[in-house]
Amino acid sequence: MQASTAKSAVIAGLAFTLLSSCAPKYVYKFDPNVFPQPVDTRSRPIQYQEKRQYISSLGIVFDNQFDGARLNQWQEDDSTSFSIGIEPENTPINHSPWYSFRIISPIDTGIFVRLHYPEGFRHRYVPKLRYNRGRWVAIDSSQYHLNEDTTAAFLHLHLRAGDTLWVSAQELLTTNHIRAWLDSLKGHPWVQSVEVIGHSTLGRPLWFVNIGTPDDTHKDVIVVIARQHPPEVPGHMAMMAFVEALLDTTRRNANFFKHHQVWLYPLMNPDGVDLGHWRHNAGGIDLNRDWAYFRQPETRQVAQHVIHRAKKHKANIILGLDFHSTQYDVYYTFPDSVDRKLRYFDRYWIEGIAETLPPHPWVREAYDLNAPISKAWFLLQFHAESITFEIGDETPRDLVKMKGKAAAREMIKLLIMRCGKRK
Repeated sequence: MQASTAKSAVIAGLAFTLLSSCAPKYVYKFDPNVFPQPVDTRSRPIQYQEKRQYISSLGIVFDNQFDGARLNQWQEDDSTSFSIGIEPENTPINHSPWYSFRIISPIDTGIFVRLHYPEGFRHRYVPKLRYNRGRWVAIDSSQYHLNEDTTAAFLHLHLRAGDTLWVSAQELLTTNHIRAWLDSLKGHPWVQSVEVIGHSTLGRPLWFVNIGTPDDTHKDVIVVIARQHPPEVPGHMAMMAFVEALLDTTRRNANFFKHHQVWLYPLMNPDGVDLGHWRHNAGGIDLNRDWAYFRQPETRQVAQHVIHRAKKHKANIILGLDFHSTQYDVYYTFPDSVDRKLRYFDRYWIEGIAETLPPHPWVREAYDLNAPISKAWFLLQFHAESITFEIGDETPRDLVKMKGKAAAREMIKLLIMRCGKRK
């Protein structure tokens, strides 16, 4: 849909919807009966993996002694063949088996590795490889195959004497990586603060980044969150590219920040990320099912911070974006019939992103309130537009970055147009 008249009419509608909307109520708990799919988010025990080295008869070392690792069982089948068992932190759990380990060999050799999972689970992620501190690359298809029912994966790996080979479900982006990225943002003219607003179950930092201008009272606010689910690295990469596009020192961005502020919570589940979890936090819970109960410290502290900051600065939360990954590129939205600020924004934003990128498969899936997820909370709490931005597990990484940047630029363009219609 590219008709400028149709788009202008819709933008005018966005302005009317925003101006006629009610002010948010500063509460942060809702009746669970609102949701047809309620979830018990009381903490449950998790299984901690044993951190250790495994040494083969040829002196090849396997280990999981780093943040983000997952290797639960190890067996030498013969001198160059190994079986590695991968187990979740607890069950029931989403089918997204995360694995990550490293191998150091004293000799040049090829080895075979079988990845296997508990009954009922199937392999999901194409292995990513990295030698030493080099670039991550997906394994060559000739070195990787699945069994018939996809319950096991078989890898043929080439080891180089003295080198470290990292094998991971996705590229590693742990707490330390995110801290370094946040440090690189400090001092940018649009970055007003990078601060810790709370701590996870195990005491890791929950960060907040205030992006905009120092005069942040009475602004329209976009709230961005990421990494509720530890393995969903491509979505996190898209979020980082999104933020970096926001920080472009262009005239358009300067105009945008006259009326808007972006509040970023870049790492919702640092414990799950660093512990190599498949899905849950250290409380054994899917954080993206706790946005009505707030029994987990991560969701509770972020929600409180958003609400208290909105009240303090008399801010108008107009949009919530939650970055994730799944098997394909998808935008989860609400149906057009759901009343909210920026109604129809999602359609034109998504189409605008697609128009600026090379052709690639994507879908928009609209559904009403179903479960206590972040998308529902933004709507119920602030009457805000809310979109779950999902990147495919194996979407090419250059396209991931392009898509994140395009999402920021299209959002800025549409919201500036909306401001123009309000004048």
